[in-house]
Amino acid sequence: MLRHPPHHPQRGIALVIALIFLLLMTMIGVSAIQGTTMQERMAGNMQDRNTAFQGAEAALRAGEAWLDTPGNTGIQNRAAAQAHNALADLANNWYTSPEPSTGQPGTMAGLAAAPLFNVSRPFFIRPWEAMDLSQPECERIYPVTTHSVGSTAAAAVSLRSFYDPRLSGRVTCPNLFN
Repeated sequence: MLRHPPHHPQRGIALVIALIFLLLMTMIGVSAIQGTTMQERMAGNMQDRNTAFQGAEAALRAGEAWLDTPGNTGIQNRAAAQAHNALADLANNWYTSPEPSTGQPGTMAGLAAAPLFNVSRPFFIRPWEAMDLSQPECERIYPVTTHSVGSTAAAAVSLRSFYDPRLSGRVTCPNLFN
């Protein structure tokens, strides 16, 4: 006669362990998807900020070129900047940066709005080789401020440079003590 081993009822422990592993794998997968989504958003924001920075750099070069314009136009531009009211300067007197490919004012490719530049009233410094106070020669240094946004208005960059136009030459230092 054949004997059968005693039969024990199954308790389902393998099923419970499999379900726990499935839950753990699902949690790891959801976490990986969330991390990837966050990294993709950060990369997009960084690209948008980089685009805004490039627009602001282009506007800086446009402002410096505006000061360096040869002939009467450059003299008029420098005179206009010198006449700016320092207190109202950042609210007014903003110029649209030209499109690099055409030279005409307009929105550059990839930017939500055209970059702007502002050339403020210059300040005067004595060149290092002319420290003799009896020689009243100074150089004019113009602050050039720019503002640009990226492909969305959420990424905004403002830059400032201090520029000595090549064509402006030296001037008589203003007497600050009168």
